[in-house]
Order: sequence, then structure tokens, then C-alpha cells
Amino acid sequence: MIVSFSPPPTISTLQSIISAVKDLDELSAERKLSKYLGNASVAIYVFPSFEKSLDKYVQDEINEMERDMPDFAISSSRLRRIGDRISAYEIIYTFVLSGERKKVMTIWTIKDGKTYQITYLAHTEIFSYYLHTTNMMIDSFAFT
Repeated sequence: MIVSFSPPPTISTLQSIISAVKDLDELSAERKLSKYLGNASVAIYVFPSFEKSLDKYVQDEINEMERDMPDFAISSSRLRRIGDRISAYEIIYTFVLSGERKKVMTIWTIKDGKTYQITYLAHTEIFSYYLHTTNMMIDSFAFT
């Protein structure tokens, strides 16, 4: 089985991101954003599902994060569809890593005895700038 993402039609450049940031001071916008560019990532992990339901798997993962991550806090959680109408569960949360607050969107789905975890991680300051592009990639998720 192959899991694939389609790249979004356009990926924002530093200049277009800076021009979209109207609420930042004009002189410091580039300096503030350039500090964080390259500090966002999207990863796919594949695990055996261990015969667990999606609800049970997600709850176990959340319990582990609450135990292991400093200042772990869920800001939203929901059922959603990804790719070709694949049922999935999404949480958005924050935590502290090496003294810096990170914001994360993690999505889980189970297919053919495997659990797929898609994780988008970024500094809280830039999380929303890459979220649309990340969701476009996630919406292209496909099993082939």
C-alpha cells in the first residue's frame, strides 16, 4: 500500500507570508518570521493498530501526551474526513519543547490494520501561516 500527498498548487514564499502579516510591525515582520521559517514540519507515521478502535487509540495517545509533554493543552478536537473521505480524528494542541511553545495538529486514521498519524508541528507564532497549505496536503491523502 502506498500513502501519498499531493503538493499544494502554490507554496507561499517568505515575501508573500510577510505581506500577509498585516498585524506585525512592518520593520520587524521579516525578522520575526525568518526566525521561524524552516521550523514547521509535516510527518506521517504508520503503526500497527493492535486491534484498537480509532477512539481507543486516540484516547491512549492523548493520555500519553498528557503524561509526557510539559504544559500539554488541547485547544480543539474533532472528527474529520481526509483524502478520499477517510474517517479520521484531529486534535490541535500546544506544549513546551526546549523552552519554546509549539502548536501541533495531529490526525489519526486506521486502515487495513494500520494506524496512520499525520502530524503538523510549528512554533505557535507561525502555526496559522502554514495551516492552509498543510490542510491542502492532508486533504490529498490517499491509499493506493
